[in-house]
This record gives sequence, C-alpha cells and structure tokens, in this order.
Amino acid sequence: MSRSLLRSGLLPAALILLFALPAAADNGEDRRVRRALEDADVEFSVNDSDNFRIVWNCNTDGRTQLVIVNSRTENFRGMELREIWSVASRSDNPVSASRMAELLSDNARKKVGAWQIILPREDRPSDRHLVVFQIVLPADADGDELRSAIIACAEEADRLENDWVGTDDL
Repeated sequence: MSRSLLRSGLLPAALILLFALPAAADNGEDRRVRRALEDADVEFSVNDSDNFRIVWNCNTDGRTQLVIVNSRTENFRGMELREIWSVASRSDNPVSASRMAELLSDNARKKVGAWQIILPREDRPSDRHLVVFQIVLPADADGDELRSAIIACAEEADRLENDWVGTDDL
C-alpha cells in the first residue's frame, strides 16, 4: 500500500501539507505567538477562543488596556497575517458621523494600524457597537515586533478611550 501511495505522489503531497500547517498546539493556540510573547517577556493568558490576552499597563496611574493577539491567521496574496487589536469604546448606540470622520482622519495619519467599527450582530441582541484599534502583522512576527504592535494597540485604544470618556457623542 505505501508503495502505491509513493508512486501516486499522494504520500509526499500529504507530508508537505502536514508540514505546511500553522504551528498550532493541540488546544488551537498558535505556538509561534506563545514563543514570541515569551521571548519578549510579555505576560499573557489564553482565552476560550485560543487567542492571547495581554493586559497592558498604559501609564503610571494604573490604567490598563486589554489587547488580543489572534491565534487564527488569514492568508492574503500569499502572505499569512495575524490581527492584534484592542477595544477603545463600547456603546449601545452607533458611532456618530462626526466621530467616524475623526477616526478616518486619524487613520490617514497612521503608518501601521487603523480604527475599525464593529457593528452588533443581528443574532446577538446583547452585542454592542465597538471601536477597535487593529494592527495586522505577518503571522511569524518575532517577539519585538509583536511587543511593538501590542504597545501601539494598547496606547491608541487607551488614548481614544480617555478622549471619549464621559461624552454623549459617540
């Protein structure tokens, strides 16, 4: 049987596919992220979705910001990419046109990352409108690159959260 698989080319193709799979651990988390975070000395936990949760200290007054590094990656034109993101605002109401214009204007000044608006899903009535800062990196980013993206996400989300806190105009 193995000779027929070898002759047919199926066995080598199966082995190539096996080694081409993402480096995910048995529980679904991506070992590359774990290794990079450990190398960069970043404390983290892994949530039920196998994503990495980082609670980043933003400043000396004790403010922290939750940053998520997705285990799941996506391919775009031959590049394997990973999302790093942090929520800056949650609201029961849609983001106003003036706030959206502010976010778009801020996006134009960014070299890496952008603001995203996440709308509630119709099948989840408890969902809220979210404003998220997101950075997309190569899936195999090293610890220093990942740490820089985490810091940038945390700082941007924290800045916006501070700017918008207590305002009625979302």
